[in-house]
Amino acid sequence: VIGQGILKRNSSSLKYRNTFYIAMIDGDRIVREGMDAGEDGIVRCVALPKVAADYRAKVRAGGKLREHRLGCSGIDGISFGPDFGEAAPSGHNYLTVAYGIYSETDREDNDYQVLLQFDTKRWAKRWARPLKTGKLHRRGPRRPRKTFYVYTGNTSWGVQNLEYDPWTGYWLMAVYKGKKAGFPNYSLFAADGRARPVKKSLKGVPYIRKGFVVPLAGIAEGEEPDGSVRGWMFPYGSTGIHSFGNGRYYISENHRDKDNNLESTTLRLYRWTGVDEGPFEPVLRTP
Repeated sequence: VIGQGILKRNSSSLKYRNTFYIAMIDGDRIVREGMDAGEDGIVRCVALPKVAADYRAKVRAGGKLREHRLGCSGIDGISFGPDFGEAAPSGHNYLTVAYGIYSETDREDNDYQVLLQFDTKRWAKRWARPLKTGKLHRRGPRRPRKTFYVYTGNTSWGVQNLEYDPWTGYWLMAVYKGKKAGFPNYSLFAADGRARPVKKSLKGVPYIRKGFVVPLAGIAEGEEPDGSVRGWMFPYGSTGIHSFGNGRYYISENHRDKDNNLESTTLRLYRWTGVDEGPFEPVLRTP
């Protein structure tokens, strides 16, 4: 579905089944101009069947039959980090992938950010293959090692950028703000990676018995993990955020020139403050 516009512009008659992939790029193999990403072994891909299954699923919620389980539109935010609930990370990092989620304000089963966590140790040998035009493979792990849910209220297209921050132990989630009344509709959330997930019923999701819910940063001990929504109205991060692990970050400040139909970004160094008004402030350099 996402690629139909590209195929149309290229006057292509190819038809593909909806499938979602993680691309593995081997930078050491890029040694000259004009290389073929697939044939020269630079880019290989691993399919995520669970994501495709949720995308294709039809579920009954709110008295209606709905397309796309949990509002899944595919995947977007991606980062490596420890298992949730590790007060002292063991050093083993897992690939964590966030769903893109449709902005449908008339349903209640799309109010969680969905984070799938994978162990990629054997991916290169077991699953990774080049994508070949006309015959896309669907090799990949049947399911993630764990699935986590973070209650934020619906956001437009889920998590745009996901970044694990060792400095705070938070999983930063930069989003396009949601449109549902009754939610604060923040543009930045932080899931508390050190808090132990709680297995419980999911609000508005009748077709999943229970799931592991991760609290947002700032939820007091003993408070329900999804009892309130905490976040920030921070204007940047949806087009890129990188943690250096020492309280410093590069954050993409995206700009749009409407008159000339141009988009650009400035990468600016920020430091963590954690205050309610905004968790970052620019690092000002003096001569």
